[in-house]
Amino acid sequence: MMRFILAAAFTALTLTPALAADCSADLAKIDAALAAKKVSAEKLMQAETLRDQGEDLCAADKTDESQMALTQAKTILGIK
Repeated sequence: MMRFILAAAFTALTLTPALAADCSADLAKIDAALAAKKVSAEKLMQAETLRDQGEDLCAADKTDESQMALTQAKTILGIK
């Protein structure tokens, strides 16, 4: 039982930085696409709002919600 607890704790500690790195990478991609302005002004505003929400959620360790917002922003901007 102790091994399971230690394994779970180790997994949680090693995944947290990886998930934060995903946020940073996604934010960088979104920022580059926002700067390129290859979509309408309305879509830029939507994507920027979702990007900001994703950043805030990531900072609050709400990874699932953050990824949803960032994925929506990437979709709007045509990022794969």
